[in-house]
Amino acid sequence: MRRIVTLFFILFISISLYASWNIGYDCRSIDALWKDSMRFDIEGGYRYKDMRVSATCSFGICDINQLWFFDGGLSVSVYPFSDLGLNVGTTVFRIGKLMGIGAPDDDIVFLSEAFLAWTISFGYVYIEPRLTFSDTLSSENTCLTILREEISQYSRFRLSLLVGVGI
Repeated sequence: MRRIVTLFFILFISISLYASWNIGYDCRSIDALWKDSMRFDIEGGYRYKDMRVSATCSFGICDINQLWFFDGGLSVSVYPFSDLGLNVGTTVFRIGKLMGIGAPDDDIVFLSEAFLAWTISFGYVYIEPRLTFSDTLSSENTCLTILREEISQYSRFRLSLLVGVGI
C-alpha cells in the first residue's frame, strides 16, 4: 500500500510541474446588493495542457423565506483552441442541499451544467466570462423548483464573470 501511495505522490508531483493551479471567485455575486437573494461561487482548478478539472462550491441564500442552499461538485473543461482561451465544459457531478424553513422533504438535488467560457490571462491574474446552461439533464423535482423560484441566481441560463489567480 505504501508503494502505491508513494507512486501516486511521485506521479502527482511530476504532473504538477507541467500543470497550473488556479482559484477563482464568481463576481456575479455582486447582484446581491440589489436583490433579496444571493449566491457566492468559488472554484479551484488544475489545468494540464488543454484540459482543466475544477472543484466548485457555492452557497445561496434567500432572506425572505429563510432558505439556504449549499452545493459542490467537480467539472471538466477542454480548451479546443488553447491559444484563444476558449473552453467548453460540463459537470461530472454536482450535488446540493436545500435547508431552511421552506425546504421540502426531498432537499437533496443533483445538478448538471454545461458551460462555454473564454479565459483571458494577465500574468497570474485571469478573468473568465462564462455562459452556463444549468440542469442540462432536465431533472425536475420540488427542491429544484423552489430553488429557482426563491434564489434567482439559480436560473437555467447564467452569465458570470470568474476572476482568479493562476499559480
